[in-house]
Formats: sequence, structure tokens, C-alpha cells
Amino acid sequence: MAANTRATVVDIHNNMVLELSNYMEDEDFNQLKLLFNNNPLTPVHMRSINSVGNLFTILMSKKVISYGNYATLVRKLEPINPSLCDIIQKCTEDIAKETEDKPDTSSTQGAQPRIDAANTQEQQDTAKKTKIKEIHAEMITSLSTWINPKLPTDWRNFQTLMDAHLSNVEVFGKDVTCLDDICRALLGKGIIAYGKYDKLRSAVVKIHVEAANIVDDATSKISAI
Repeated sequence: MAANTRATVVDIHNNMVLELSNYMEDEDFNQLKLLFNNNPLTPVHMRSINSVGNLFTILMSKKVISYGNYATLVRKLEPINPSLCDIIQKCTEDIAKETEDKPDTSSTQGAQPRIDAANTQEQQDTAKKTKIKEIHAEMITSLSTWINPKLPTDWRNFQTLMDAHLSNVEVFGKDVTCLDDICRALLGKGIIAYGKYDKLRSAVVKIHVEAANIVDDATSKISAI
């Protein structure tokens, strides 16, 4: 990509990020962040990312998105706020127009791409792992509407049930502010795993049958991959 073209692409991207920052509500931003939890956002990222710009920087560095390629972001954002996806689509189209018919002449002309079987398998495995983590994150997001500190009775009951599996700090500590914090501890200790949520389900079914259905749905989807 020529230097002047790249500069224009970066400008288009930055203008999109600015526009999203102006229109995205805090609740939408927090939900979007949660959908990237563990994939690729780490606990440190989850605590430190406080703006749309910060989030995009991390997603770019982790190669979740790139200039003109925002498919993963759109897929996660669309259920939250479809109108914001129009901004991303416009940016995608503008970048495509800027880069079309401008091949990178620095590469060897006429060279045919070689597809290495091992690399292809690795890409497939990576795609599967990513999909599994996305299903897990969506499950946590859905469960959080039923079990969270804003519903104190259900939240306390859930904490009490989890006290059998985790330490007091991991369940009742000051840093435990949402369902995801406890589920992250369960994952870390191997009490649950992606697609294996027996201990979690046995707890949430005692609080809401619908919550158990959410776990069952995620388990089925992961098993099918």
C-alpha cells in the first residue's frame, strides 16, 4: 500500500472511531467489551479499556480487526446497536474505494500464493477456538441479565452456591463485581471449561430455569463445533 494511500486509510479509520465514540452509549460500550472478554481481552484489558479508541487499539493489535476489515466487530455490535454498524459499513466502503486498483507493486509480480496444509489446519483450529470463546462470552452476557449485583437476592444466592467451589475472596471479594468475575475464577481452576458447564448449570438452575436454558444452549453450540 502506497504511503499516501495508507495515510488516507488511517484517516478514514480514525474518523470512524471518533464518530462511534460520539454516538455509542456507555451501556452499549460495556456490552461490546464484554463480548470480547477472554477473546481477546484479558482481565487487565477489561479493567483498563475505558474508551472506544482504547478498545479499537487493542483489537487492532490483536489482529481481531484491521483497516477495512471489521467483520468480527460488526457481528458482535449488531445485536447491541445496529445503527452503529452503518458507521462501520461506511468506513469499510470508503477504505475499499481508496485501495481498489492500487496493487502493492513491492511484491513479486506473477507469484502464485501457496497454501500450506499445516497453516490451513492451524487457521481452522484458530477459527474454532475463536467461535467457542464467542459463544462462551455471549452466554455470560445473557446470564448476566438474570444474575448480577443489581438483583441482590439472586446474586447473593449465586454467590452462596459458588462458595462451595471457590475461595471466599473469589466469590465475595471487593473485586468481584459481576458474574464474569466468578466465571473467570471457575475457568481458571478448571471447575468449568468451554462447553463443560455442569457446576455452573447446577447453580443457575436453582435461581432461574431460563438461566439454565442459556447454559444448555451454549453447551450444545460448542459441542456442535
